Amino acid sequence: MKRIQNLLILLLLISLSAVTIVTARDLRNLGKEAFIERSALSASDTIPTHLINWPLFFGVQQTGEIDASFDCFGNFGRAFGLGPYDFIYAPHFPSYVTPPTTGIEHLFGGAIWIGGIVGDDTLVSIGADGWQFINELFPPEYPNSGSITLIEDYPADFSMRAEFTDSNSSTGSYTGFDPFGHRPLNIKVSNRSHAWHSDPENGTIIYDIVVTNIGYDTINDGYAGFYFDCDVGNDPQGSYWDDFAGSLRDYGIGYAIDNDGDFNVPTTSPATKIFALKILETSFLASDTNFNWWVPNGDALRDYGPRQRGTTENPFRDFGTGGTGTPEGDANKYYMMSFNEWDYDLIYSTTVGDSSEIWQPQEFPDADLSGSFDIRFLMSIGPFQLKPDSSIRISFATFTGDSVHNLPENFQDNLPYDPDLYLSNLNFDDVLANSAISDSLGQLLLDPNLPPLGFQIVNKNTQQPELQWDPWVYREVTGYKILIEEADLSQLPQPGAIPPWWSPSLNTLPIVTRRIHRYSLSNLNRNSYYLASIQHKISRRTGQRSEPLQFRINPREFAPQPLPNIIPVRKNKPFRFGWRHRRPDIVDHFNIYKFDDSESAARAFHPRYDQGYLTQFQQPKDSFNIDDKTYYYYAMEPYATISGHQFFFYDTTFQSGNAYVITSSDQYGMESEFSEAIMGYLLGDVNANGNIDVLDLILLIDILFTGQHLPILKEAADLNGDGLISMLDIKELVAIIYLGAC
Repeated sequence: MKRIQNLLILLLLISLSAVTIVTARDLRNLGKEAFIERSALSASDTIPTHLINWPLFFGVQQTGEIDASFDCFGNFGRAFGLGPYDFIYAPHFPSYVTPPTTGIEHLFGGAIWIGGIVGDDTLVSIGADGWQFINELFPPEYPNSGSITLIEDYPADFSMRAEFTDSNSSTGSYTGFDPFGHRPLNIKVSNRSHAWHSDPENGTIIYDIVVTNIGYDTINDGYAGFYFDCDVGNDPQGSYWDDFAGSLRDYGIGYAIDNDGDFNVPTTSPATKIFALKILETSFLASDTNFNWWVPNGDALRDYGPRQRGTTENPFRDFGTGGTGTPEGDANKYYMMSFNEWDYDLIYSTTVGDSSEIWQPQEFPDADLSGSFDIRFLMSIGPFQLKPDSSIRISFATFTGDSVHNLPENFQDNLPYDPDLYLSNLNFDDVLANSAISDSLGQLLLDPNLPPLGFQIVNKNTQQPELQWDPWVYREVTGYKILIEEADLSQLPQPGAIPPWWSPSLNTLPIVTRRIHRYSLSNLNRNSYYLASIQHKISRRTGQRSEPLQFRINPREFAPQPLPNIIPVRKNKPFRFGWRHRRPDIVDHFNIYKFDDSESAARAFHPRYDQGYLTQFQQPKDSFNIDDKTYYYYAMEPYATISGHQFFFYDTTFQSGNAYVITSSDQYGMESEFSEAIMGYLLGDVNANGNIDVLDLILLIDILFTGQHLPILKEAADLNGDGLISMLDIKELVAIIYLGAC
């Protein structure tokens, strides 16, 4: 009975722990109605950055006005991403909650769409389709790691960077309109997210993306689109059925609002605010910004979106779906992004009739589109050309505004018959104010004196490792200066790890490059550690240096190889184990780490620094305050240190079930990988409690005659070492317990 109770408890713990890592696809597959729930309360402006274990799959911006999120799959909000959410970092999973802590969502999910013409092919790569289950942008190390990292020393109060490509998307299923599935443009996208915490700048989030052609073919007539499915409100009956899409054309703003402000929903606060989008700046000369909205529906006759009438020069495009709304497939998505069209507001849809010279008449049967529908909108811009190894840059803002709705009966009194009066009763003053603030903040990010972002080393284990970074793109930056020097490991403040604040010295001879975004390394000692930093070259001066990058071309040295890793030990005998090493020439000493069991050994960690993340789990050995930042040093204390010429170890304090891990170390304390755990068991300690007594004998008899499973490895019960559990083992155990045999 007790075993059954323990099993039930274990299953309960597993089920509870499973709640703490939930993928966005899991949530999305529940359907929208199940997805709408109240968010847990969390104070704004309280992200514990020092407790974040970068890099992440999912990043949250918190200000006094907004809790917003994005991921490293080319998406915004929580609906479409594939990575795990970090509950410590973002316990309430906001997509775009405003005001903070209210649970009033203004975004289900959004996605980046990039399209262009490559040869004879029309291709579009997307973070998410929003209708089909399609993801085509993935972080470089997926699924092992996300790519969202912290940006420090930038004009915003809090900045993060995500990186993803469309050429790493063979993972997962593809359900889409295109018969050949995903065909990549071969692009890399860096998405930098910036937030300001103080009023009045806290009503907006600025995104600044760099798109780079990493293929061999030119991308012609390129367009970038920003797709959003908002679902404004917190109505438990479903906030996704009553959104309006509209725009402030003169200001380049597209938006979504709840149709009636939810004044009459008794279970929630009114949804009087707005989700707004504006493209701020492009590095290319754009022809115009396009704005499209649509109402998707599985019934093709009800899949509706505004469409202009065809002309001789631009014939009407049939999407091939039976509807005029959802742009299924690459060709239709590209058409929507590239066709010069700015849609009328949804509230005017019933006024567009056969007499319109511009718009197709509405073919949505028996529908009042000013009522309750699930809208999406897309804002797109282009064209641009991307030659191989070249980049373009686009900055845009997602922002809100207070009290757009201020008349509770505006919807009921004026729609669908008087859309002009309904619109005049909406208050966009705060929206326009935040739009102007977004323009101003966007300009701060265009200062070429800022340090380059995304500085990293890639392809480390090849013959041509490279330094890469996000190109500035704008022409005032004429090149880059790279500072690189070999780390002097004799100056380490603590052994075994390079401090994150170390930076190349000012007298290091810089490598000067032209307007590129990568640099191949050569003539470096592959076994040494290096420090590097990079600056913009601006005419005759240079900008700020980036955060120092630390790297080693080769990975850690190979771990010592145990001989063997499971060792039975007779009572009253010393525990002895040995190992061999592939590179004895680099070994100064071996570190022996001892743990109570194999599970504890699995949590071993190398010496490292951080700003407090490990304080949740480990006690730091030292701390340093550098430039008003506190860094902590963590390291395990070896159980023993052995000469680099010795390849065996005795332990007279061994307890059954102990585990040992070995590393090799050079003279500076830089350690190899961890060896496989070496497990030791007392012969006869069948129940693994550290003693050999009659309880072990009873258990061994049960194992032999009832088929009961072993609680530990077979080695502890196979006392005579013949590989079988038999009466001979019982005889040996009786001799140990009652006759004092060893």
